[in-house]
Amino acid sequence: MSEPISQAIKTPWGWTVVQRVLRALLKLLVKLDVQGLERMPHRGPAIITPNHVDWL
Repeated sequence: MSEPISQAIKTPWGWTVVQRVLRALLKLLVKLDVQGLERMPHRGPAIITPNHVDWL
């Protein structure tokens, strides 16, 4: 019999540390420019798709 889902999804503590460090570095190094946020619904789902990839 397979193990319960809660045990299968459990994240090791080392990976949690790596995620937190990378998230902090990205906040320092990457400037996120969000335009049109007022057009997003306050509740419910939304589909976000880029229109151009010229910054790549």
